[in-house]
Amino acid sequence: MKIDELKELQNFFLKVIYSNLDENYKNFTTEKEYTYFLPETFHRIQAYRQSFYGRVSGVFSQTIFDLASALFGKSFIENYLIDYFHKNPTPLNMTNSVKEFSSYLKAQEEIQNCPFVPDFISFCFIIHEILSAKNPLENTFSQNAPNAENIYLQKEHFLFTSEWPILQLYNAAKDILNESENKENTPEFLAKFREDKLTQIENKSEDVILFKSNAWSLDVILIPKEFFPIINLLSQGLNLQQAVENSEISEENFDLNKFSDWISVLTRQNAFFNKNSF
Repeated sequence: MKIDELKELQNFFLKVIYSNLDENYKNFTTEKEYTYFLPETFHRIQAYRQSFYGRVSGVFSQTIFDLASALFGKSFIENYLIDYFHKNPTPLNMTNSVKEFSSYLKAQEEIQNCPFVPDFISFCFIIHEILSAKNPLENTFSQNAPNAENIYLQKEHFLFTSEWPILQLYNAAKDILNESENKENTPEFLAKFREDKLTQIENKSEDVILFKSNAWSLDVILIPKEFFPIINLLSQGLNLQQAVENSEISEENFDLNKFSDWISVLTRQNAFFNKNSF
């Protein structure tokens, strides 16, 4: 067998493995590469297909969607991932393909009873993208505070708006995940711990900013509703002075002390950089 024939055979095998499970594997028996297989054993390829998507779903439930698995249950996320990949086979870039996982969940009738799940799935993917992004600029502030006109948001950030308590869900998921890594905790304890965390969540909309404070740390900070117009302009590339001057905020109800405290938190966590340092 020539090298080109081997490549064609390999591509055929992968095409079958990556194909939608709803498609009958016998449909591939009309292709020329099928002649290299033993007809009496070709049915085994169906098991390969099932195993492949099962493994892929298991990997994603423990990596990109590990927080969602902790919060809603690993089997819950894994089963929906399997269904999603069956209906949306995208072998070339599985990671990019799960961008649409949230949209898929929104269309599922049974998810209507817990509509915050797709939002949290989108949030998990944003976390993955932020952690995969370039590292932030560090040590850009000297002891003397820079002028507001030189203060900009780190480029690698994301403003996540939600009608659900996304920050509370995130914090609960982190706590549950941490407890699940403790080998001394029993399944009964973890189930009760998870239930308690979920019942403590206050149902209110929350907006957050996500960014890396350093090469290995993710920060998720709440955006007070009254300050969202400012952070939104900062996110568009304006400096702090421009963002404050051009945002539509009520000066009468603007709490300067609260705003200063919030900006201080963002500054300490390295959300900003000083343009004069470059």
